[in-house]
Amino acid sequence: MNFLTLDSSYTEDLLPEVIVKCLDEWDIDCKLFALTLDDCSVDDDITLRIKERVSEKRPFLSTRQILDVRSAAHLIISIVQDAMDALHEVIQKIRESIRYIKSSQEVQGKFNEISQRAGINSQKALFLDNPLHWNSTYIMLETALEYRSAFSLFQEHNPTYSSTLSDEEWEWANSVTGYLKLLVEIMNIFSADRFPTANIFF
Repeated sequence: MNFLTLDSSYTEDLLPEVIVKCLDEWDIDCKLFALTLDDCSVDDDITLRIKERVSEKRPFLSTRQILDVRSAAHLIISIVQDAMDALHEVIQKIRESIRYIKSSQEVQGKFNEISQRAGINSQKALFLDNPLHWNSTYIMLETALEYRSAFSLFQEHNPTYSSTLSDEEWEWANSVTGYLKLLVEIMNIFSADRFPTANIFF
């Protein structure tokens, strides 16, 4: 086994060339039968290009005969992306709500008062997620759900606040967040060295 460090200058177009070059140098290009990658956003295109390059050297092998093996983590990320896409508008409303509440100390103070009146004792503070990291979006949703009743009361006292969610949208967010929690737990198992996965058998 070997590893190759690539800097950010390597684009999606260059990655297949680098991988094929490594296969050549390691003299395993003729032995390749499967590919496993872990970045959903670029996998399909990169996989196809690598298959095409390897097939050029092995004309008796079609690109369809090389397996594209999806890792468990890859499958989970695909599921998460589908869930995020389905909940896109609700997530945007929650982001806008949090952005509005954090827009000034005065607004934040009013929201804190309303939260206390609503009987919310959460130790978690509202925060904006990083859209590129789905686990941070999960934490943002989970925290926002704890303040659900405060958001509703806040709208009654702030006519300029326009990003409120309907009961149906809150229920939808609650349902999806429950699934995301499970997926976060599974990903933590996959990434923890205390929990060996199937790779130890190969």
